[in-house]
Amino acid sequence: MGIQVLREYAPVSPVWADRHKLLQILFNLVSNARHALLESGRPDKQLSLRVGPGTAGRLRIEVADNGVGIAPEHLIRLFAQGFTTKKDGHGFGLHLSALAAEELHGSLSCTSEGPGEGATFILELPTRGEPLAGTSGDDRPGPGVHVTAGRRA
Repeated sequence: MGIQVLREYAPVSPVWADRHKLLQILFNLVSNARHALLESGRPDKQLSLRVGPGTAGRLRIEVADNGVGIAPEHLIRLFAQGFTTKKDGHGFGLHLSALAAEELHGSLSCTSEGPGEGATFILELPTRGEPLAGTSGDDRPGPGVHVTAGRRA
């Protein structure tokens, strides 16, 4: 059975981000969600992609699924290098994604109600107008991708 993809895009402020890092994060999150859905055996597989405003005016991208979910004891180790729950996993994907999010002056987090309840990964990035922590704003990430309401410009 297929996966239903739901998209919710709200108006957001522009954000500048390194295209390759952003795509690396999003590819990993969508790939993990697909894997969780296929492993679940559910007939009603859903993957949701949401783009909207985040905390303090940041850009928020959510990748949510109704797949296998994540046990509470795994949530605290999820982004650690080498940690995996996959039989054939290496534990690098989420770790590298979290590092890439930090390099973009953003954050990557996850919520799950537990096994069988799916998971939601949340990527928050500074908007173009938001000064970066500890900077004058002059050293924003270089040429990259301009994201507005989920579109690349």
